[in-house]
Amino acid sequence: MTMAISTALNIEDILKYHKGRAQRIKDDKSSAGRAGSVSSAGSKLFPSASHHNRSSGLTPKMKAQGIVSGAKESMVKIDKANKGIKTSGHLFEAADYIARHGKIDLEDENGALLNHAEMKDRIDAWVESQDIPESLEQNSKRPADARRLIFSCPKGSNPDAVRAAVKELAQEYFGADGYNYLFAVHYKNKDMPNEPEHPHVHLLIKSLNSQGKRLNLRKEDLRYLRERFAVIAKKYGIDLNATSRAVRGVTKKGKTQERIHEEARSWERFGDAPQHKYSKSRAAEIDDALDSGSLKSSESEGRKKAAYTRSDVLKNAQLYLNELKKSDSQNDLNLALDLERFIKNMPPVETSQEEILRKIKEFKDKERARGYDIKEKIRQRKSNNKQSQAQKWAIHRKKQNQER
Repeated sequence: MTMAISTALNIEDILKYHKGRAQRIKDDKSSAGRAGSVSSAGSKLFPSASHHNRSSGLTPKMKAQGIVSGAKESMVKIDKANKGIKTSGHLFEAADYIARHGKIDLEDENGALLNHAEMKDRIDAWVESQDIPESLEQNSKRPADARRLIFSCPKGSNPDAVRAAVKELAQEYFGADGYNYLFAVHYKNKDMPNEPEHPHVHLLIKSLNSQGKRLNLRKEDLRYLRERFAVIAKKYGIDLNATSRAVRGVTKKGKTQERIHEEARSWERFGDAPQHKYSKSRAAEIDDALDSGSLKSSESEGRKKAAYTRSDVLKNAQLYLNELKKSDSQNDLNLALDLERFIKNMPPVETSQEEILRKIKEFKDKERARGYDIKEKIRQRKSNNKQSQAQKWAIHRKKQNQER
């Protein structure tokens, strides 16, 4: 008789420690319908979600198979509440950006396509219904009047499929609860050659729904939307997984959307190292680490936390492996072998500083014979950072003229 591996537990519960006790893998048919949910009660944002068919979520086995096969992760980004849209001008700019200044028609919660003029009328209606001001007083604590989400899929994904998946998800969890929204898919094509090659959808949501309930997006909602997006995307031929970075062996944090855009603008302006304030502070930290040969204290604390999390992941992964190996199913046994191999080959816990220091050391070892002086390069970079804005522009123009 084949022993069933539980489909009732989220892979995050399996591969993470909780209050010092690991989750026991067991067969629980009574709760199998809750697979893949954030909790058995559903998302706090969507109380009606508990009435949906929870068995349509990603099972732990599906997530584990996605991990070992290297399936691309579901990508959902939500803007920060304190940086949400709070003025009429900002709201129009956000909608205009999604519409690419009139090049793309936006779609609303009812499936209607809006041209640029119709989009302006819709935004005006949002402004009037929520009494959105033209400007904010200093230290204003006004809540966001609209929120922005981005759903991204891997390069090569069918843009129509991406759009359809987001449309279904948005209607299921926002439209069904009375929220108004506008969205459009962006991808590289002959009409928009400067777009990224990975299709992605921008979704702009009005903060108050038809009953006057305010949208309150939290981290658990982000996790929930990521998993649900992966599930729906599979229906349209896009294979996505939805797991945490720690479970996949990733210890470094990803860049924020703000930082990505600021660094991109910096490259366009200067053709030089990114000028984002975070990048500048990190560069200074790396310089100090190179001189002292040790990590900054805050970086050391971050490494300790990452190492502790990795330890928990490995402990719980071993429990899951033990259960898989007890199964009479050859598929479970094969998954155990693949998962064991994946865990064995996990990259070591390494902070961003450690990674850069390691790469610099490797580079120095290779270039030492050529007389390359990394410290001289650092001194040059420090000197460049002290240049005035006018000097940077002059150097940039000189480079452009030389290239011509």
